[in-house]
Amino acid sequence: MARTTEEIYNSIVTEITSYTVLAGLISVPDDFQTFTDEVTSNSKVGVARHIIYGVSYAIHTIEVMYDKLKAEIEALGAAMIPQTDRWMVYQTKAFQYGDALVWDGTKYTYAAITTANQIVAQCAVITVEGKVLIKVAKDAGGSLSPLTVGERDALTAYWNLIRAAGTNFQVISEVADDLAVNIDVVYDPLVMNSDGTLRSDGTTKPVDEAITSYLQGLSFNGRFWTDKLVDAIQAAEGVTSVDVNDIQAKYGLLSYTLVDVYYDSFAGHMAIDSGSSTINYLSV
Repeated sequence: MARTTEEIYNSIVTEITSYTVLAGLISVPDDFQTFTDEVTSNSKVGVARHIIYGVSYAIHTIEVMYDKLKAEIEALGAAMIPQTDRWMVYQTKAFQYGDALVWDGTKYTYAAITTANQIVAQCAVITVEGKVLIKVAKDAGGSLSPLTVGERDALTAYWNLIRAAGTNFQVISEVADDLAVNIDVVYDPLVMNSDGTLRSDGTTKPVDEAITSYLQGLSFNGRFWTDKLVDAIQAAEGVTSVDVNDIQAKYGLLSYTLVDVYYDSFAGHMAIDSGSSTINYLSV
């Protein structure tokens, strides 16, 4: 990870001050903050510090470029090894809705890369009982939503062309699994109202926001942990304590099942079912 200009500047200063032959080149003590505070200095010492700053900024820029190059190489490497899970995720995100694939003599590809047509925002690939499940979702203004039937059919047709022969796969793109919570929240009456809103504005509900934030922060197809949800609620403004009565989850029209320790969603993402949830607010 690229170091900041400040980190590089300070490391150069530390190195310079370790050599007695360079004594007097810069003022001692010196650091990046001191330099920025005295940046208008025109003394010889000031010139040396400006040179150190210029070198530090140049090194920082190079390190940022190296980071970008590394990320690009890693992404390319993931795409170069065919039929691995990472390769399938990469290829799924490269899918362009509405564009035809063309054969270039060795493989199917697009005549032109049109990022606006790349509708898959999230993807996870897992294998269950010999079948490869390709879970996908698209971005809907900061939240995730399923592909339409037409989009899913097009993605399936895309994979029928680029898959390895004999690969048994299924594209899954569904609405979020539902989460229902039944909890008691002990709140600070100086900060929070009895309905869970903050006294400061009367509208913000920190507990609701904490639950939503935790669910949206899960990696796609990531595991839901009950204790981490409790930690998120516990950290919300105005919350003193949290007691869980039960937490349940379900997919689609299935019945709710109790979540003890963790839950793996079918759709790959989850959303709170407010209508099936109960949050009791108890004053300290």
